[in-house]
Amino acid sequence: MKAFTEAPKVFGVGESGTAFNSMAWPGSNYLILAAMEVEQVKHVIERFREFRDRLAKNQRNNKIPMRVFALPCERLI
Repeated sequence: MKAFTEAPKVFGVGESGTAFNSMAWPGSNYLILAAMEVEQVKHVIERFREFRDRLAKNQRNNKIPMRVFALPCERLI
């Protein structure tokens, strides 16, 4: 199943800091919502870990503010 939504400019405050895209707080975040079968989750999470680790290595092992959450979903309509 392929189902996703991309939101390229989202703003907020979280554990890794503020992202408001203003003069005081430049920048924004990127949000992807994806629906997938349970069997796909392990593979996708592993690819995200590899991506995060590669970014961290290129950033002198600085923490990368990437979060991945898994929530059960059910099609209602």
